[in-house]
Amino acid sequence: MFVQPFGPALAERFRLVAVLGGGAASVVYDAVRRADGLPVALKVLDSAPGVAEVARVRFRREGRVVSRLTHPAIVRLYEAGETPDGVAWMAFERLYGRTLADVLLDGPMPPARVVSLLVPVLGALDEAHAAGIVHRDVKPANLMLVCDDDGERLKLLDFGVAREPDPDPDTTGLGALVGTPKYMAPEQVRGEPVDGRADVYSLGLVAYALLAGHAAFDSPSVFDALDAQVHQRPPPLARSLDVPVPLQAAVARALEKHPERRFATAAAMAAALEAALVPEPKTPALRSALGAAFAADVEALRRCQPALRPVRK
Repeated sequence: MFVQPFGPALAERFRLVAVLGGGAASVVYDAVRRADGLPVALKVLDSAPGVAEVARVRFRREGRVVSRLTHPAIVRLYEAGETPDGVAWMAFERLYGRTLADVLLDGPMPPARVVSLLVPVLGALDEAHAAGIVHRDVKPANLMLVCDDDGERLKLLDFGVAREPDPDPDTTGLGALVGTPKYMAPEQVRGEPVDGRADVYSLGLVAYALLAGHAAFDSPSVFDALDAQVHQRPPPLARSLDVPVPLQAAVARALEKHPERRFATAAAMAAALEAALVPEPKTPALRSALGAAFAADVEALRRCQPALRPVRK
């Protein structure tokens, strides 16, 4: 992992606490803004001459994209800049929690919890899509589970490979393979143009992973994972997981190989997930009076006569 020296220009503005993580071209610090004591996640780009231009482009893109979005399920960018010696940086809100990639190690998640966590993320994606932005790398590692006085919620991270309304032709052009193999839409694998329905597919894979406790296509082989996205359907969820049939159907629709067969919008998928957990109206007193053997007939009668009321003793 690259670690950018915390030079005097940054030290004047931020107090370093620790290194949180990073990659080949950037590092994220746990830091405090000196002006007001605000905790931040300070992302710093490697300023060495040998850093690939694509890394610089993606760093700048992430700042532009996140600054345009205001949904509470998207990580907040406080400020960004560049030091006099050319070190680019971004100060994000400091989040305390675990990524869903870590949470998945705990095993399958109850369906109601999955829905409550993912619906706000779909709202965030819907806002991004309305602005012409496609994330293109929705996956457990880019979703942070945080807990506070309002309960638990997810934050969507890392818009570095997002498609903007006016994309940079040198880094996001036709044929570019962008994303993470286990969570890529088939059209991404094929290098085709994408829209918000690619994110719907990826979020469907996240939903499947949370319900099952593992990725839908969990092969360690990158080639096998890419091939599965295009040609295979995920294995059926085990009956022991007790996932409601309507919820299974909603996830399956999000995972259709052809974009036109998926939900048209992230908002439509959110509505389907919520509806999948709403129980159908029942008439328990009437069922009890007639006996379990006649339950199917009663259900048919109820559907034909909506005004039917429970028998009261």
